Amino acid sequence: MIKILFSFVVSLFLLFPFFQPNNASENILDQEVTLITTGDILLGRTVNMHTVASQNFIYPFEKTAELLKSADLTFVNLEGPLVYSCPLKNSGLIFCGDTKNVEGLKYAGVDIVNLANNHTVNFGKKGLDDTIQALKTTYNNLSVVI
Repeated sequence: MIKILFSFVVSLFLLFPFFQPNNASENILDQEVTLITTGDILLGRTVNMHTVASQNFIYPFEKTAELLKSADLTFVNLEGPLVYSCPLKNSGLIFCGDTKNVEGLKYAGVDIVNLANNHTVNFGKKGLDDTIQALKTTYNNLSVVI
C-alpha cells in the first residue's frame, strides 16, 4: 500500500507542469484541482471476452466516462496486464486483457495508470512490456506508475 501511495505522489509531481498558473503572480497553491481515483479496474475475464467479441473496447467505461472525464486528474489501478493474444477466459486468477482495452481508458479520460499491484506480471516481463507499450502508444501524455 505504501508503494502505491508513493507511486501516486510521484505521479502528481510528474504532472505538476500541467497546473502552472496562467498569471505568473498567481500562486499555484491557490488553484483548485479535482482528482478522481478508482479502485481496481479489471479488463480481463468476462469484461475482456465481451469487449473482444463486440469489438467495443469502451464498453466498460460507457456509464462512468462522463464522471471520470470531469476531473482534472483521473488515477486508476489497472488490475492486470494488457497483452497481445490474451487468452479469452472467464475464470482463474491469472488476469490479462487485450491491448485494445486501452481505448476504453483513453475514452474515460484516465491520466494516470497504476501498475504497482500483484497481477501486473501475471504474463511475465513480456506482459508488462506489452501493457506499457499499449498505454504509451495510445496516449500522448499518460503517466504510468510501476
